[in-house]
Amino acid sequence: MKIEKYGGTASDVQELLSIRDGIGALLESHAGAAPLTPRADLYDLGEALQLHLEVPGVQLADLEIGLDDEGLQVAGLREPGLELGSVVFAERPVGPFHRTIPLPEPVEPEGVTAHLASGVLVVTLPKRR
Repeated sequence: MKIEKYGGTASDVQELLSIRDGIGALLESHAGAAPLTPRADLYDLGEALQLHLEVPGVQLADLEIGLDDEGLQVAGLREPGLELGSVVFAERPVGPFHRTIPLPEPVEPEGVTAHLASGVLVVTLPKRR
């Protein structure tokens, strides 16, 4: 492997560093601006569909779950974590969220059940017969 010395001038390098810093500042100014969108998996269990939705730190009582023509609706609010001191960095998004999960076939609303398991909302939706 041959290593070649960069042939650009100091001003070229300074311009690249300036561009990099500008991009970094732009990204930082928009950090957290994107809405919270919990990740989801939908499974076909044969007689039922089952949704797994990541909602760490959210209690079942703080979730709104419903069915409409568009599918399964899940909404809630993820609050900031414990205040243990000044934040060095924070990657876990907080705030309100809403997901619409389109369902591939009709379900029986009366039989829908939901529970939390290790920060994952599990919603079981029996298929309509």
